[in-house]
Amino acid sequence: MAAANKNSNLLASVVMVLVFIALMSDFANASSLRAWNGPGCNNNWQQYGACGRCLNINYFGGYQFNYDGQSARVYNQGGCQGGFSWLRRSVRSCNPFGWRSIWIVC
Repeated sequence: MAAANKNSNLLASVVMVLVFIALMSDFANASSLRAWNGPGCNNNWQQYGACGRCLNINYFGGYQFNYDGQSARVYNQGGCQGGFSWLRRSVRSCNPFGWRSIWIVC
């Protein structure tokens, strides 16, 4: 009986490790938005890549959305409120933009 418990615990541990590895590899390939502080995609930038939650955008001088399978909704207000647009492909604009938050759909 002790051997069966030990095997069961080992199997559960192996499954947990495999699930963790699968999740991490999925996040490594997630879509992301890079936003620049200055116009012309210059100066400081911040990257937003967490999916499944609302992220407020702090820089508005230009952006690049790297699509890697996850679409994103970009909102004209913070906290993912108000009107939104979809980003469903990779796109870059080095002009100021009005989005204030983003939700990347997992």
